[in-house]
Amino acid sequence: MKAISKELSYSPKYISTIFIKKFNVGIAEYLNTIRLQNACTVMDREITSVSDISNQCGFSDPQYFSKVFKQKMGMSPTTYTKNISRN
Repeated sequence: MKAISKELSYSPKYISTIFIKKFNVGIAEYLNTIRLQNACTVMDREITSVSDISNQCGFSDPQYFSKVFKQKMGMSPTTYTKNISRN
């Protein structure tokens, strides 16, 4: 958020407010959604470790990635990859 606000020369609060008005979702949630979509694509193509996937998709902490993934997808990344390998 700081990088975005600095680049655009507006305060983080202003950027956040405008983003929410335009997209009805906060920047962090939006970015997590995009990152999770990317993670699913990575897992669909090549099954790698959760740590590798989280790093490739912009999450600095694999445990946080797993938590967010499970909240949004309804299953852990490991379960998701196991389901892919069965299909």
